[in-house]
Amino acid sequence: MDNERKLLIDGQGSFCDIIKTALYQEDSTIFERLDFYDDKIFLEPLLFGYCGRKNPKMTNQQILFGYAELEHKPLQFKVFSNQNGVVYLPNYGYLKTEKPSTFFELNYQPERNTIVLKQGEERVVFDFLPINYLTTIPSIELSSSIDPHSEDLFYAWPNAKATLINELLSTAPIAVEPFQIALEQALALLKEHLPNEFEKYALSTRKIILFSSSELRNFATREAHGTTYLNVNENSNVTFFLEELIHQCSHIVFNAMTCNIEEFFLVNHNETIGNYLNNEDDRTLYSALHGIYTTGQIVDSFLEIIKKNPGFDPEILHELKGRIAINKNRHNIGLEQIPLTTVFTPKGQALFSHYYQKLDNNIKNNPSFFDFDMASHPVVFNYQKFKRDNPLGELKWS
Repeated sequence: MDNERKLLIDGQGSFCDIIKTALYQEDSTIFERLDFYDDKIFLEPLLFGYCGRKNPKMTNQQILFGYAELEHKPLQFKVFSNQNGVVYLPNYGYLKTEKPSTFFELNYQPERNTIVLKQGEERVVFDFLPINYLTTIPSIELSSSIDPHSEDLFYAWPNAKATLINELLSTAPIAVEPFQIALEQALALLKEHLPNEFEKYALSTRKIILFSSSELRNFATREAHGTTYLNVNENSNVTFFLEELIHQCSHIVFNAMTCNIEEFFLVNHNETIGNYLNNEDDRTLYSALHGIYTTGQIVDSFLEIIKKNPGFDPEILHELKGRIAINKNRHNIGLEQIPLTTVFTPKGQALFSHYYQKLDNNIKNNPSFFDFDMASHPVVFNYQKFKRDNPLGELKWS
């Protein structure tokens, strides 16, 4: 859509207003300590969890400490560590203690710009760890430390075993260094070949959290708007990051574009597809709309990159084509079978029709990219499986 960038910027502004209003209702003096006009502050991902929950574990002082100017930083407040004993202070750093899931009193000494942690009368020893920002987009933090709010998001993962989540969260975080090179290379490719998409991701993504799990998937959510969670392993190469950055960052972009969801739906957007098709499909109308957008972005972006022929290694090119092909089965997912006028406002109809038609045209106009054996392929792309079913031979072009 020609106005996609405007929808994104307007949506980010609306999110800012929502957060500002919620913070002001809680504390009418808050803007005496924070710059009201600095949207970076109010788009801090943890504020979405803080403002959206009745009993958040992290105080707003902990979340906002790093954003306040020196003379306005709170001198004493409560902080909470994650299951690895890490106290996260956004835009400031990490305090690594030996005490998991614990409340502390943080004392800030502005004259020396130092922090003292206490538990009761006991002074708590900690190591200070600075925030690691990406080189390609310096406004994005890269971490593997899962903050207490994000821990709750993992526990809420559908059908996930609590023992699995406990193990993931209590195990020492994975090292990000082995993955950062490939991740930065993927961003560099986006910057070179898809500058408009790159700009949208830079405008809306604030943090990337890496984790490793045999069962969980990558995700992004409005409850931590601006954060993408990526499940990595030894096979997480440039193509993996290229797809998942497009996929998850597009979820973040689309959340902003559709910030005011009621403008797009005539009905409850959390109703399931199955309610309209008389089947067991439990995806919501809104999540299905998200799927059309993100799937379309992956297909369109990969086609554009490949057709620019940047001289990829044959293995990389073959994997990219496999990652395109898997999306053919994600094209017609049920939403297109529902009469649009029954669920969407005119604005929602235009949004769905545009992105559905764009994806449909890409599939129909580029048949060789979808002419692969994907019949037995799992939901999550597996290059080794794809290569066994589709041996690397003469490359297909369209």
